[in-house]
Amino acid sequence: MVLLAWAASLALLLAAAVAIYVWRVPIMRAWPPAIRLFAGLGLA
Repeated sequence: MVLLAWAASLALLLAAAVAIYVWRVPIMRAWPPAIRLFAGLGLA
């Protein structure tokens, strides 16, 4: 059961990371301070 919880947590974090990467341009347009975050990660 604990292994399933870890796997679900990892899948959720991975899905969030993919969503942030895919929608980075709309995020930067909607919230300009995010440009600094994405630039720091080399994604801007």
